[in-house]
Amino acid sequence: MTGKSLGFGNRHIEPTPIDVKDKLSLAASMKPQPVGDDLPSTREVEKIVEAQDGTIRQQPLKIASKRKSKGIVQPLNMRVRLATHNRFVELSKTLRLPYDETLEWVLERAGVDEDGNPPAA
Repeated sequence: MTGKSLGFGNRHIEPTPIDVKDKLSLAASMKPQPVGDDLPSTREVEKIVEAQDGTIRQQPLKIASKRKSKGIVQPLNMRVRLATHNRFVELSKTLRLPYDETLEWVLERAGVDEDGNPPAA
């Protein structure tokens, strides 16, 4: 072998441009094979896609954007039990509200006033 190895186990391959030209010529002479008449209809393809939960997308994906807050915001960092966290996240999804608005919804339902006072007993 006269060429230098590239380190990919190609020592047994001789660099022969004629061989490459022959292979390209052979590939260029290949003809496409005819397709059978047993292709599924458009509706059948749509049913298959629906069964796969729409994995083949016709429409581009929409990117969700965060809604702007209604005023000055302050990050709230708290450690809660996993079960409580999961309940809050699921509630937020169900209400289709961002976390801050979900928290406001919970406080209103609990009867907590603007100053943070619980309802009178």
